[in-house]
Amino acid sequence: MNRLLFVFSDGGETSLAMRAALDCVGLSDIELDAIPLPSSVGEFVRIARSSDAISAFSLNATQAVRAVAIKELSLHTSMRTDGKISLFTEAVSSLYGAKSGYENDGKFGRAAYDSERISELEIERTARAAYEFAQRRGEGVLLVDRANAMLTSRLWRKIVSDINEDYPSVPLKMCDICEFLSEKRDPNAVLLSPKIFGDILWAEFARGGFEALVNDTAQAVYLQNDARSCVEALPHMLSHCFSKDKEADALAAKLSALPQNVPPEQIFALLSK
Repeated sequence: MNRLLFVFSDGGETSLAMRAALDCVGLSDIELDAIPLPSSVGEFVRIARSSDAISAFSLNATQAVRAVAIKELSLHTSMRTDGKISLFTEAVSSLYGAKSGYENDGKFGRAAYDSERISELEIERTARAAYEFAQRRGEGVLLVDRANAMLTSRLWRKIVSDINEDYPSVPLKMCDICEFLSEKRDPNAVLLSPKIFGDILWAEFARGGFEALVNDTAQAVYLQNDARSCVEALPHMLSHCFSKDKEADALAAKLSALPQNVPPEQIFALLSK
């Protein structure tokens, strides 16, 4: 199919820089369609299903697209990266879902509860995505959780440890989130975490970047809040969605050579040289 869909609620001119990035590594055969965010949910899903990768740009578009894409495209794993930190979690935590509510017991007044339930399959899909990413980059995996207090974290440790046998070249370490945050250390590995802890890690360490939501096929939806990250997400798209590892590495090298403070509108001119 070789189709990349760029959906925006503002900033449509960013597609020029994305086209230049693809062309500068010889990928003129990848079709890039730039369209405003469809007003109809059904229309967005129809278009998305006809694409290998979907790039959704701007804060206004992100939340609406995210909720629909996860459900309709069966996206199960979230990968967030700012170029230095790479973090894998499940796409949606059951702790944020339907198993929560309020109660009113007469003795102590109002009460609220949130309960989390996660299955082996959910953990395995996210863990394998992290392992495969780490293996390509020659890095290790660091699982950050609360295994001393939560049964769900203990299941994470068991499943992630079992899967490590399939990736013997990828070192695995495990760490309690409180210890990790108190040490304020650079992870020096691909981070893997239940989503609730992953959100905390991301808030603590990340500086910008983008999120990729993936399913069991090669399709993915990429969410960005600034124009430059739309271009910087392309190497991961090329590798994950189009199996263009060589071109992905070449583009990543070109992007790393760009000045950090170059305005997004100049990226087109710089990559077109």
